[in-house]
Amino acid sequence: MSRVIRGPWAASLVLGAVMAGLLVGPTSAGTSYQPDGRIRLGSGAFVGTDVYNTTGAHQTSSTLMLIPTTSLAYLRFTFTVSVRNAGGAADRFTIKAAWAASPYYTVTYHHGTTNITAAVVAGTYRTPSLASGAAYLITALVSGSPDAVAGSSVARLVTITSNAAPTRKDAVKLVVKTLAM
Repeated sequence: MSRVIRGPWAASLVLGAVMAGLLVGPTSAGTSYQPDGRIRLGSGAFVGTDVYNTTGAHQTSSTLMLIPTTSLAYLRFTFTVSVRNAGGAADRFTIKAAWAASPYYTVTYHHGTTNITAAVVAGTYRTPSLASGAAYLITALVSGSPDAVAGSSVARLVTITSNAAPTRKDAVKLVVKTLAM
């Protein structure tokens, strides 16, 4: 049974039904595509689950290290970027990391034992097709150089784009800051 609702309150009723998920409009009834980037430092917990933006806000993993100035060259931090398919259909994702020259740090990206840095920095690295809910892991290694100084830092924004719906993006950010003891 369907009825036409009329009256000054009808728009509020329809809006409330849409927001409650009781009424699905034609634009949301199709297949959805959404990357979900998550990041963690070491074996810590992932941050950024179900948070979607292109700035890395609330999806940033960072570390602040107090270190002797003589050991900066031996710094090595491991971040894991999880590319999760939060959409309703299989999708591939393109990964792009912001790049800026740093005299103090080197950031490399790996999938398993394969170095994928050049493709990630160029924005041409694509995951295999991921089923809805599946995740793909990329390791970001941050290494200090022999010229590294206390007080230096490095940050990288990693953007994940749906190949099926290129306007659907998410981003995570890694940050390393060092201070002298």
